Amino acid sequence: MSLGKKGMEMWELVFIILALILLVFVIAWYAGLNDTIADLLKKFGDAW
Repeated sequence: MSLGKKGMEMWELVFIILALILLVFVIAWYAGLNDTIADLLKKFGDAW
């Protein structure tokens, strides 16, 4: 199964956009939500 050149370019664009969104979330977490993340991890750990 081979996608055309256009299909591959579209998937590359989708992956780049997803990577950028993930990067923004990670930066936001580290910048302002360290305490919130610690609480979430603690709740997550308790849930297990």
